Order: sequence, then C-alpha cells, then structure tokens
Amino acid sequence: MMVAPSLRGLKRVEGDTLIEVMVALLLLAVAVMSSVALQSWVAKSQQSARWLDIAVSTAAMVAEALRAGESPNTSLTLAGSVSAGLPEGQASLMPLGQAQWRIVVAWSEPPRWDGADQDKRGDDVSCPASKRKVGAGRVPRCISLVLVR
Repeated sequence: MMVAPSLRGLKRVEGDTLIEVMVALLLLAVAVMSSVALQSWVAKSQQSARWLDIAVSTAAMVAEALRAGESPNTSLTLAGSVSAGLPEGQASLMPLGQAQWRIVVAWSEPPRWDGADQDKRGDDVSCPASKRKVGAGRVPRCISLVLVR
C-alpha cells in the first residue's frame, strides 16, 4: 500500500493572478500597436521625403538647363518628364527680371496626420502654387528656387 508523502515541509506555491496576466497582456498589446503606428508613420514620411527629393532634383535640373543656355520652354519640357513622378506634379517658370527666373515645382500629397497637416501658408509669395486647387483630402506642396544668371 502506498502512503502519500507528507505535506508538512512543502511551501505553498502561488501562480500569477488573473489580474496580473491581464495587465501584462494589455502592456504587450499597447507596445505592439505603438510599433505598428510607428511603422506606418515612417513609411508615410519616407514617401514624402522621396517626393521632396524629386522636386528638388527637378528644380535643380531646370536651373542647370537655363544656365547652360537652354530656352525656358525646353527647360520646362525637361522638368515635365521628371515631375511626372510627383502626384499632381507640375513645374513652372516665372521671369523676375533680366536674367532672373523663379522655378516652382508643385505637387500634392495626402495629409500625414489627421488635420495637423493642413495648408496654413495662405498667400505665400515664395510659393504661389500653394493656392492651387488639389484633389479632395490632399495638401499642396511646392518648392521655389530663384535663379540669377
């Protein structure tokens, strides 16, 4: 006959309570959701940086073409092919005086943060394209470069 071992010398082992487990799961869920939100924000910011890089490259290319003696129409045709990589992209040249040009490359992009990215520039003289109409829910962007030959 088998005798059960004595329970006198053993300590009572307690497990985690249900509340402790729920708090741990809540913290884990918050961490995972924060990580996903951060990844989304980084992806949107990278796309915005790509568009800005295309716009700056386009303006620099137009400036170099004008410095090399190309006509404004040829320079704009060249810029049109490059700014096609921008959403609703367009390039324009404005004469400012003798041998001076303002090169404007404009595009639109979706707002990165809900409501926080609205166009607050109003009448920005350095970027006249900021007043142009863009698609619903999109924010106008532009860069402006002044070339003096």
